[in-house]
Amino acid sequence: MLFSVLTLLIAGIGARLEQDIKKIIALSTLRQLGVIILALGFKLPMLSLFHLYSHALFKALLFLCAGAIIHNNNNNQDIRMFGVIAPQMPLTAACLNVANLSLCGMPFLSGFYSKDLILESSLFEQSNMLILLIIFLATGLTAAYRMRMFIVVMWNQTNFVPYHQNFDEDRTLTFPMMLLTAGAVVGGLFLQSVIREFSEVIVISIIIKNMTIVVTVMGVLLSMSLWGKVVIINNIKVSIFKYFNNLMWFLVPLSTQPVIKFPLYLGFSIYKSIDQGWLEIIGGQGAIILSRKITEINQKVQSNLISTIMLMIFTCIIVLIVISVGG
Repeated sequence: MLFSVLTLLIAGIGARLEQDIKKIIALSTLRQLGVIILALGFKLPMLSLFHLYSHALFKALLFLCAGAIIHNNNNNQDIRMFGVIAPQMPLTAACLNVANLSLCGMPFLSGFYSKDLILESSLFEQSNMLILLIIFLATGLTAAYRMRMFIVVMWNQTNFVPYHQNFDEDRTLTFPMMLLTAGAVVGGLFLQSVIREFSEVIVISIIIKNMTIVVTVMGVLLSMSLWGKVVIINNIKVSIFKYFNNLMWFLVPLSTQPVIKFPLYLGFSIYKSIDQGWLEIIGGQGAIILSRKITEINQKVQSNLISTIMLMIFTCIIVLIVISVGG
């Protein structure tokens, strides 16, 4: 459970500072995996499966909308280069907004039914106060970075090339968007109505029950209040802080890179010394070189043999001529 809530916190802070739209969505996926593991930590496997299903609906919609925006901006993924997307791509903007609201757990959308049950279960079950604080802090961060991405991409002033026009009239994108939007709106309710195990009866006070919505709204307000404001801090501190969070609290150089460094180096050495070394000499390239040398030697022998025969024939002819003239 501790690892799951730390995943929520790390992914939320990292997404809040990230500029790549695909990385933001990927970190959001990592955070939702933390929610799924959190539900398993509370011994609620069916709620975990329910959140997995509902999350698939709006996250697929998010990736599709992001792909449409990236495609319309010449494969650019930096959200600082986007802007004024909503008036130019109204359908994509509406679908992205629905997916963002569903991800934040907006009431009566697909993500609300599973996410709200998991958060209420964390309040209902006996758990550590620190874990609860991290869970709801991460919930607020989710609303904050989703609203930041939506504002910057949809309404911010564009920094892309002048006279660039976006459009969302491609049917191969718009039709799947509308289908996934319908799933992001009613998918959670449909799954909960069809599958009985996806429903849990949790009795808590109305104040605690509304805590999830209050934290989400606070995250949205925080993101809107910080939009457009520049905080002047020491550049070294800012760079170290961003570097720290972009590397997932230095987990990448401490865990991933040392583990994969030796296998990658070993594979590269085997590739250079065996696959492109001895196997090439003994195998295909070696056979080609050997056949080429044999052919060259054969050509030399044959060319020398022909010249020797011609010289002998020429000598015999001269000798015969001399003998016939002398006789």
